[in-house]
Amino acid sequence: MIILTSGQIFDYQETVDEIVKSSNLPISLIFVGIGDGDFSSFRKIDADITPLWSTQQEKFSERDCVQFIRFNDYRDSPGSLVREIMKQIPVQMTNYFRNANIRPNPKIELEK
Repeated sequence: MIILTSGQIFDYQETVDEIVKSSNLPISLIFVGIGDGDFSSFRKIDADITPLWSTQQEKFSERDCVQFIRFNDYRDSPGSLVREIMKQIPVQMTNYFRNANIRPNPKIELEK
C-alpha cells in the first residue's frame, strides 16, 4: 500500500498498534512524504533501527513492513523515486515468508 502524506501522524500510537497488529500479514506500507512538512513521526514508524512496540498488544512488530520516503529527495528523478519505493517490497515479502515459515516448492515450474 502506498500512502501519500504531507505531514505528521497525529494518532501515532494507534497507528503503531495497527501496524504491529498487521505485521504478521503479507502487507507492505510505503509512506511517501510530499512537501516540506515535519516527517519525524514517519521516520520513527519506519522502524529501521528500533522495532515498533504496540502498547495495546504489549508486543513488538513481527517484521518491518513499513518504509518512509521523502518525495523531495527524488523530485527531479521520478524513475529513482519508483525504484526506491519498489526496492523494499521484495525484502518485506521475503521476511513475511520467512516469518510465516513458507518455503518455495522446488517442484513447481514457472510458466514460460
